Amino acid sequence: MQTNHPEITVIVATYNQESTIARTIDSILKQKCAVPYEILIADDCSTDRTSQICHNYSELYPQLIRHIRRDHNLGLVANYITSIQEANGRFIADCAGDDFWICPSKLQQQYDILSKNSKISLVHTAWQYFNPSKNTTSPSHTLSGKYSNYFCKETCGKDLIVPIVAHKVKPLIHLCTAMYRRDIVIKAINTYPDLFKSPWLTCEDIQITTVLAASGNIAYLPEITLNYTVTPNTASNQQLPQTAFSFYYGIILLTKLLQKTY
Repeated sequence: MQTNHPEITVIVATYNQESTIARTIDSILKQKCAVPYEILIADDCSTDRTSQICHNYSELYPQLIRHIRRDHNLGLVANYITSIQEANGRFIADCAGDDFWICPSKLQQQYDILSKNSKISLVHTAWQYFNPSKNTTSPSHTLSGKYSNYFCKETCGKDLIVPIVAHKVKPLIHLCTAMYRRDIVIKAINTYPDLFKSPWLTCEDIQITTVLAASGNIAYLPEITLNYTVTPNTASNQQLPQTAFSFYYGIILLTKLLQKTY
């Protein structure tokens, strides 16, 4: 549903993803959602055809899509955090520019849960890996055994802080499957700016899921809604040693700060 007053903002943070960005946007456009939502495409000053593709979509769907092209490259974390601040919806969902949703009722199901239960701060779902070279999928993780208690219909968020920060399941909450309350994250950005705006940050999802877990209950839907694309250029799957070291060193610093804060 198109509107100037959306209930939900779907963030698509992208940079140089000309081969996949259309697939991502199309998967969001297929959502069957009775409440108004917007798609905020945060284009981090792409140098390939990504910007033109996003602009074309915004021209086709002007009441639904906002294409914001950064005037300089902010980096993954700053681009995403800035997008949360620019969002109009009271609930946030996101889908990275190389991933895509496969469940057309994802937004509606999550909205129904959040709008009816104020104690829930975030709803996430099951997901699967997608191999673009083979066009195949594989399970993300086993929801049985010792980790099954983390994937309940509703869990006290504070019980998930240690599992999230300790990286017991990577990731315990995949942010591209989630919908969450924007006001909680905005308050956290203002209260703990080091968690969101430090220049050494290499990810945005761990601190977001931690602050949401600290602020309410976490709901889970067992339906698979996301194909998560893994390639050598994926942030958590870097092949170059120096790039991989920098990424995981940032995770270590963030983990230490989250432990101190929470």
